[in-house]
Amino acid sequence: MAAVNLTNAEQGSLLLRDPASGELYLWAQYNLLAKMAQRMRVKVSDGMIERVAQSGRPVMLSGGDLLAVQSSLLARAFLGVPLAAGDKVIGVLTVDNQLSPRAFGQHDVQLLTQLAGSAAAAVENARLLAAAERERAKLETILRELQDVVIVTDDNLHVLLINAAARQALQLDDLAIGQLLPRVVTVQPLIGLFEQRYTEELVWRADIPLPDGRVLQGQLSSCRGWAMAPCCATSPG
Repeated sequence: MAAVNLTNAEQGSLLLRDPASGELYLWAQYNLLAKMAQRMRVKVSDGMIERVAQSGRPVMLSGGDLLAVQSSLLARAFLGVPLAAGDKVIGVLTVDNQLSPRAFGQHDVQLLTQLAGSAAAAVENARLLAAAERERAKLETILRELQDVVIVTDDNLHVLLINAAARQALQLDDLAIGQLLPRVVTVQPLIGLFEQRYTEELVWRADIPLPDGRVLQGQLSSCRGWAMAPCCATSPG
């Protein structure tokens, strides 16, 4: 664990806050006893860690100062810094010495604070990616169940998603994903419908003739959220 190496500590831990319960749980550790690690899912009421999480500031204690703090960490020297995302504390990074009486200094605080900043950014990015993937999966599930033909592209007309109705009506498969729409679709009115996004019309519509002779009524929409994507949702005319 980089925090332990940078501060010459004996052990360290990275705890993250559970957004639902507010508890801190062990996400990474170095050199903690197995028994300690098993009970590291601590509530914010845990002494030294609580002080860091509640204040949003580094806490550095050693010697007699530690005796006055109720904590599950039996240490002779302790340093903890918050992981902050905006104005929220999302975790705590700690190092401590259980055997050595060496106290931590301001240089250790600076090093650990810089490391905590990088860790917080990595954690938030991971959470955002996970949230985006959940939203993508949710959207895909919804579109899969629709009877309408639905195609989603990015702003450059790369195909991002096609539902089952679109695969059947336009004879498409998984190879279409990631390709430019004009390369995988031969129905020119459909491509023309997507091109209408450059016009100043408020609503973009077109009749879409299919290879099997049916004609669909197409409407183009701009979808906001996990991506900017022109969409074509059509239904039998």
